[in-house]
Amino acid sequence: MNLENRLSKIHGIPYVSLTGNGTTAIHLILKALGIENQKVAIPNNVCMNVPIAIYLSGNEPLYLDIEMETLGIDPRELEKYIDEVAVVIAVHNYGNLCKIEEISEICKDVFLIEDFAIAQGLENVGSWGDASIVSFGSGKVIDVGNGGAVFSRDRNLIEEISKIELSNSFKEEELELFSKTHTKLYNIDFGKSLGEHRNYFQSFLKNGAKNFLYKFDKNLIPKISEELLKLDSKVQNRISNAKYIFEKLENSGIVLQNPEMVSTFWRYNIFLENRDDVFQRILKKRYKISSWYHSVDILFQKRNREFLNSDKVSDTILNIWTNEDIDKSYIDNITKEIKE
Repeated sequence: MNLENRLSKIHGIPYVSLTGNGTTAIHLILKALGIENQKVAIPNNVCMNVPIAIYLSGNEPLYLDIEMETLGIDPRELEKYIDEVAVVIAVHNYGNLCKIEEISEICKDVFLIEDFAIAQGLENVGSWGDASIVSFGSGKVIDVGNGGAVFSRDRNLIEEISKIELSNSFKEEELELFSKTHTKLYNIDFGKSLGEHRNYFQSFLKNGAKNFLYKFDKNLIPKISEELLKLDSKVQNRISNAKYIFEKLENSGIVLQNPEMVSTFWRYNIFLENRDDVFQRILKKRYKISSWYHSVDILFQKRNREFLNSDKVSDTILNIWTNEDIDKSYIDNITKEIKE
């Protein structure tokens, strides 16, 4: 069975096209649809590669505030702006199943892309979108460093995607430099001054962002196939670790992610008013911890409205690792540090 057929069988979606990465997958869908100079709705807390893919396709992101239960697009916010957009990208942020049924109802007359790049392994995930995308890049549930895929029930769409030629090959050094620069600027004050560096990010869109778009590397097929066999166990391991983190931090007064929610727990999230102090202390001790995602709109444009929930998450979230790289000893130690 080839990789496309295996992915189709796992996710119950008939047509699949392999792509260089998740960014390329979003870009190719928009290009295949022939959408240009339109607005594409996305959550404002998201990996910056999502808006980059939209800009590269000749369109403009419409950033929407999130709701606090799943940290995905707030359906009420989407309803306000649905008449302004040609496409909606519903992202299952942090591996949490967003309010996708409500979102799909609102999108009856608007093309819906479901991004399950870090929610792969959840039941029915990817099945609500007119098209869906997944990634096998760094940090994903299936992590082989690169690669992605587009899913759809529309055979014509997948055939159009396969016709689009991409000349780029993966330029790791250039993309790593951009990622390191973003991290360096973020770490100055944990994202609060990122908007002051908007010129840098806008310049990257014009000159370097095209390096995110490239063909699928067929050499990845054996590794992806091997990792897919472990998909269920990977997700169950993450869920188990998330529940253990909750047990260690329960009754600590910290705002905790619900361990019973439908999620792959890409990371286990906690929320702290003194996040920056705690984050700095834990980083110095070289624990694996992060504080994604910040409000991404400030990288590329000036604000014209408030994003109350998005900014609240930006200022308070800490992501604790849950994948196979960690064990109970890590959880015991890091939760002790956090409580102290």
